[in-house]
Amino acid sequence: ARFAAWSGLTVNLNKCAYTALSEGRQGSDELPLPFSTDLNQSSHTNPVCVPWLSPSASYRYLGIELTATLSWQSDITDCLATATNKFNAIVAAPYSYLQKL
Repeated sequence: ARFAAWSGLTVNLNKCAYTALSEGRQGSDELPLPFSTDLNQSSHTNPVCVPWLSPSASYRYLGIELTATLSWQSDITDCLATATNKFNAIVAAPYSYLQKL
């Protein structure tokens, strides 16, 4: 609360989720946590529920898909799909092989 007051920053809790690992294992599903959109107020005033995110579920942070379990599989899958689509578009283009390079 003091940091929010000092910095003038607000937190968009609609873009937030919480997750946890229990001794290296995935935790069980949890209930949403109530927070206040204004960090200077109590969570009982105008609460916004922050949803639970499974540790194996990915979330995008600065353009990279991350998980609490440190799995890169979803980001690798997305990257390969994008590369495959671009490769197929280049192959299908009506240009010579030299122009495609």
